Amino acid sequence: NLGEKLMMRMGCEVGLRTSELMGLRVSGKHTLTDLFIQLKDVDFDHIEEFKYRLQGKYTKGSNPRWIYFSRELLIDMKRYYDSERKWLENNFDQNDSSFFLRTDQRFGGTGIGEEQATRVFRKRADESGLNPLLSFHDLRHTFATELYHEEITGKDGRETRSESAALIVVSQRLGHAIGRDGLAPPVTTRYIRMRIQMQKVEEMIYG
Repeated sequence: NLGEKLMMRMGCEVGLRTSELMGLRVSGKHTLTDLFIQLKDVDFDHIEEFKYRLQGKYTKGSNPRWIYFSRELLIDMKRYYDSERKWLENNFDQNDSSFFLRTDQRFGGTGIGEEQATRVFRKRADESGLNPLLSFHDLRHTFATELYHEEITGKDGRETRSESAALIVVSQRLGHAIGRDGLAPPVTTRYIRMRIQMQKVEEMIYG
């Protein structure tokens, strides 16, 4: 369903941890509904990335950070909000502030738990015959890898900035603390798959 697809996209397109999906809220201050309103506002027609403040109580280390949704992703999020999510609220007579709602009969219409996306990934991965060693967290690694390559190269494929500068951007988007030396921490580097190997694989596939 659309909700499950969006959960997976939160990993590979936004870089969220499975527990951080609980931080996507639709009521209170500075919520996703504010961004949905911007989608229909002509003053925001030029915006291609919409930022959302993920509150510290939902992040590892309790540090709030900005996360970003592409216009295409946000449109699909609003579609889920107006369709599947609304149906779950009405069908189970619930009014939860979580963006993602559970679909099971026992807890349907209530906010998902911190391991929900992990369970969804494992179920769909098994059905698809994917490597059993893969997990939802690998989607976050994919996000980090692709963001790193976007940051380090221009549209023509040539390097436009230093690796350290690109790593800082990745670190900030992942929620990793920048070191006292002003550099990205080692944990960020471990998220980046080896660049040369990736390029060789792509050359073999695409020529």
